[in-house]
Amino acid sequence: MPRIQARRQRTAGQAVTRRHHPPTAGRASPGARVPARAIMARSRFDAALAYAAAGWPVLPVAGMTEGGCSCRRSCAHPGKHPLTRHGVHDATTDPVLIGDWWRRSAGANVGIATGAASGLVVVDVDLPRGGRESLRVLVEAGYDLPATLRSLTGGGGLHLFYAHPTGVGVANVVGGLPGVVEALPGIDLRGDGGYVVAPPSVHASGGRYRWDRRRVVALPAWMWPKRTERPPVVAAVASPTTGAAFCLGRLVGGGEVSEALVAESLLCAALAIGLGEPEAAATIRSGMGAGMAVPRRAPGPLGWQRLRKPERR
Repeated sequence: MPRIQARRQRTAGQAVTRRHHPPTAGRASPGARVPARAIMARSRFDAALAYAAAGWPVLPVAGMTEGGCSCRRSCAHPGKHPLTRHGVHDATTDPVLIGDWWRRSAGANVGIATGAASGLVVVDVDLPRGGRESLRVLVEAGYDLPATLRSLTGGGGLHLFYAHPTGVGVANVVGGLPGVVEALPGIDLRGDGGYVVAPPSVHASGGRYRWDRRRVVALPAWMWPKRTERPPVVAAVASPTTGAAFCLGRLVGGGEVSEALVAESLLCAALAIGLGEPEAAATIRSGMGAGMAVPRRAPGPLGWQRLRKPERR
């Protein structure tokens, strides 16, 4: 499927990009409900318009066909990766641009941007892949996940929607939650710069995403980031442009780690924070290629001081 790009339209002699954030009044807040129009929607396009009208920015993500993901490739995230060039950063509430997107890709699934743009923070629980056990760990440790608006993913997972706290940044986290020291396999957090696939999208398993109607409640205080906390490691690694691909590529060149493992891990992290797959994959390949040209080995038992600077070429 061709990559969708945000169009520019000239109005009164000026170039206007059809990409913008919703007005503050449209952000979700405690007590908000899923738009009724979205529940009754007969198509993913109608649902996308309903979410946008509620102030939740949306974007098209790959749909599912009989042969698999609509991208027609053997991708790592079938039915989930963005179709726009800049991924979640293209999310909008503009009905004209949304109509243009779904005219080009009528079978696209619907993604909702999370974070301050929509006022939503989502706890993504993959029950079949460790999420059930991780929920048990949370309960036994005394962490409460209050009942809130949620969707069933169609693949045995849950999306728990909470209200984004005003004036506080909420980072995306993979395999854990802010405020919890233990790793939580199967549980991710979607905050600023993230997105989730929303009903009535079709899951890779063939099942449909659907809503369990409840009101949005406030994000539990224990998940609010502390001023003394360091940003989650995944936030830095997930952006290939930070040099992660280059640094890891050097270790690949030195025979310390598998090239396929590094590429897959970086791509998964990039997609988790909403980057577009084609753009992220190209950046990862470029960065890793440059790093492999100047290989290095991991430090020996005497520490980092034994490493030599790479020779200039």
